[in-house]
Amino acid sequence: MENQFSDMKNSIQDVKQSIDSFNSRVSGLECKVSANSSLVQNHSRELEKIQMELRKLNLIISGFTEDGNETEKSLRDKLFAFMETELEIILTDIPLDTIFRIGPKMHGKVRNIRIKFCTETHRNLVYENNLM
Repeated sequence: MENQFSDMKNSIQDVKQSIDSFNSRVSGLECKVSANSSLVQNHSRELEKIQMELRKLNLIISGFTEDGNETEKSLRDKLFAFMETELEIILTDIPLDTIFRIGPKMHGKVRNIRIKFCTETHRNLVYENNLM
């Protein structure tokens, strides 16, 4: 009977050591998760700042008629002609990254145009002179 109690005591001691080991590993993992969570938050803030900086290169135009078979080139040509005749600015002199419509086509709805300039300075040349 004493052997049974001794075996049971040893078994309980083994379980206790396993639980202590498990708790130690869990504590270590909790510390790593906490550190990684802080890193993710920092990276998210940095990403948001970068995205804000990139948005500064954009200029949005609304209400510009849309053709059913409009291509990027035809949109660019139409926009350049409008800017030159109506606003007296020659966009071909300003380096642009892209010009495109925002969002999917929807019947009866005119999509906005996003002009992405190569630099904020070029965007400001157009924007600050009330050209849009």
